[in-house]
Amino acid sequence: MCGGFKAPLRRMTIKQKKQSTEWTYYIAAEEIVWDYAPTVQEHYLKQSPTRIGRKYKKVVYSQYINESFTERLEYKQRMNERGILGPVIRAQIRDVIKIVFKNMASRPYSIYPHGLTIEKSDEGVNYPAGGTESSHGVQPGETHTYVWRVVEEDEPLPGDPRCLTRMYHSAVDTTRDIASGLIGPILICKSQSLNVRNVQEQHAMFAVFDENKSWYLDHNIGHYTDGTKVNKEDKDFYESNVMHTINGYVFESGPLLGFCNGEVATWHVSSIGAQDYIQTATFYGHVFELNERMEDFLSLYPMTGETITMSMANIGIWLLASLNSHETTKGMRVKFRDVECPNVKLYFIAAEEVKWDYGGYGQRVMGNLYNIHTLKKLKIRMCHHHRRQDKSIPNSRETKFTKVIFRSYVDSNFRTPDIRGEMEEHLGILGPVIKAEVGQSIMVVFKNNANRPYSIHPNGVSYAKQTEGLSYEDGSKYWYKLDNAIQPNHTFTYLWKVDINAGPQADDQDCRTWTYYSGVNPERDIHSGLIGPLLVCREGTLSRNLQNMREFMLLFKTFDESQSWYYETNRELIQKKMQRRTLGPNFKENLKFHCNA
Repeated sequence: MCGGFKAPLRRMTIKQKKQSTEWTYYIAAEEIVWDYAPTVQEHYLKQSPTRIGRKYKKVVYSQYINESFTERLEYKQRMNERGILGPVIRAQIRDVIKIVFKNMASRPYSIYPHGLTIEKSDEGVNYPAGGTESSHGVQPGETHTYVWRVVEEDEPLPGDPRCLTRMYHSAVDTTRDIASGLIGPILICKSQSLNVRNVQEQHAMFAVFDENKSWYLDHNIGHYTDGTKVNKEDKDFYESNVMHTINGYVFESGPLLGFCNGEVATWHVSSIGAQDYIQTATFYGHVFELNERMEDFLSLYPMTGETITMSMANIGIWLLASLNSHETTKGMRVKFRDVECPNVKLYFIAAEEVKWDYGGYGQRVMGNLYNIHTLKKLKIRMCHHHRRQDKSIPNSRETKFTKVIFRSYVDSNFRTPDIRGEMEEHLGILGPVIKAEVGQSIMVVFKNNANRPYSIHPNGVSYAKQTEGLSYEDGSKYWYKLDNAIQPNHTFTYLWKVDINAGPQADDQDCRTWTYYSGVNPERDIHSGLIGPLLVCREGTLSRNLQNMREFMLLFKTFDESQSWYYETNRELIQKKMQRRTLGPNFKENLKFHCNA
């Protein structure tokens, strides 16, 4: 009775339709010769009359730019790192995925996605003999269009990461199709999350390719061995054709994975293999966040994937490897990097509360005194300040206040402050000078050591919505707002791009000055002390050694302590110092200070 029933599609609101996107991918199945160990010495997978070696005929998914399937879509980054995997398919809730699939191989194949609710006609699966369904394989030379709609039931839950890691593969004969090479990643993401730019992502698939089950076994035996000497039933021959890989590479032979030091990276890790083959992986030298917990190893069941977040904070070349005790898993290793990148300017900056003296006597961090050169030592007195407090003068003004400042640190541990030298003492209350050239990126690892939320927002440079550092209601989803207000004792990494519009123009000097500041409540945050200089220069400027050139950063601004977050605290202290005398009518006027504080 219910065999012909089809649930009606849910209607979307006008707003949902505007947010919905149709993603079109042109994907072909192509036969290639795959090298499992391109950089490994020959004796590891040596070819012989009874061994195929390291090269096999396989079939892979390739992406093209349009339906003519004449020009491949080549990505500048990450393509080689994916290895044998097909192109990354991405979509979010209420989107439509349109796959124009052309079978350029020599036998029928299909595409079947995990994690999506799909129509029967777009399933791409063949069933065992006796089933009622006809073949879902696409014949050689033919093209078929799959249409998959990402419905609400497919969306990641609130506690899930931004995108779920799933996979797609051919399912004409699932076991043999995957063994032949047809596998790729698919990301199912939360609403509007694909509008986020500058997301650093990497794919690592622990894949066991059993070449004995490949459609091309006979071809490989005939092409690479002496077929008369090969016994398919021989145990050693069988095991020599089972490849334990990461992205299709064995024995650390794949391209170096990884990111720049200081980046917060998203790893999409998945596993394919036998039914009882549970994979346990670890990233040496690094921990990662999974399900809101920090972990150092990851367990994966066959045909599943996980999305993890990792802070690249330990410089070096490290190993991603399987921890399984089975002998063959020793080949499941790949190196990943955590290195300083020359085109990324990296800064470690904290917001810290201090006792600041506008009179020029330095600053005292709550509980710790830092030796800061006083402005009094400067021969060039470019700023005027009112007379310092003197108990012999009844109407003298107070110059010491609780404030919050941006302080530079030497690394992401935020244990060793970067003490200012003689050339920087003029900065006063200003944060560290952030410098970059046109074409570079700026990465700021920000830690809030204060007692209320703060952020960092830059002027002039470009940034994605999720690294804006400014608080206002714009209708964004909550994961766009993680940068808006960093809570006390929390850390966030901002990434900004320095494009040509931020730099000096043709008739300008070599560098152009901007500012950065906290943007939770810009007016009160800045009056509280959170502001600093941002210098954008022409390409090649910062590498020059101009020994006779001195630079000064001057902020001509009135700091109004009555607008500070610490006004009440400072007011109470001033009253106590004045022995509870009534504060005069000009009290608030005496709370204004100028020029680098």
